[in-house]
Amino acid sequence: MTTQAALAPAPAPAPRAAGYSAADITGGPVKLTKRVPSQVALGEEYCYELTIVASEDVSGVLVTDTVPEGASYVSSQPQAQTDSSKLSWQLPGMKKGETTTIRICPKADREGEMTR
Repeated sequence: MTTQAALAPAPAPAPRAAGYSAADITGGPVKLTKRVPSQVALGEEYCYELTIVASEDVSGVLVTDTVPEGASYVSSQPQAQTDSSKLSWQLPGMKKGETTTIRICPKADREGEMTR
């Protein structure tokens, strides 16, 4: 599963869980962490989370993720824009230290290994 966060810098500011694995898969002014269950049952819906943290003020944050092979998209909060297995969310500007969480719920349609 591939996840990306892209952004445009903000205008210059005025003067001055158990059973889950997580990975920080970005750098720069936005940190994105993906937290996925270590196992899921075939035929059942499961959920994972993307957590986005701004290390500075940013605007125009675009988050994308790909539904894992062997799974089908069921829902997300907030609702994703979908294009086949590609999911995307356009986030408004984020202030330094602000955190946003996206929860994605696919269904495991066949056996396989989920990669980050």
